[in-house]
Amino acid sequence: MINNFKGILIIILSFLFLLLFKYSNADDYFPYPFFNDQSNQVILFTEINFQGEKFIYNTSMGYLELPNKFHNNVGSFISGTINVCFIKWDPFEQHQIYSRRVNKDYFSNNRFGSRIDGIYNGLCRDSIWK
Repeated sequence: MINNFKGILIIILSFLFLLLFKYSNADDYFPYPFFNDQSNQVILFTEINFQGEKFIYNTSMGYLELPNKFHNNVGSFISGTINVCFIKWDPFEQHQIYSRRVNKDYFSNNRFGSRIDGIYNGLCRDSIWK
């Protein structure tokens, strides 16, 4: 009986360890399992870890030049059920963000949060600004 209990406990702990490993990624790009928003929105934050001022982009906005507070200043984001393309104009760069993605630190290691100018609904490859 005790051996069965130990075996079950080992299986449960192994499963929990695998879950933690699966959702930890050095780049912090992963489907965020606790974000259940079904909206067509992307939420941008001026600071890392989803802190600071918040800006909500939705599909009806089309291409949008970000407000001054968010221009070159997106510390973290949460993507709902839409794909968006982040755009930098000079020099021209694009960064694809797929639905249900998060990044809790979009500044570190020269990430795109310190260079972003605008946001576009859709895929970067479909952008008219090539």
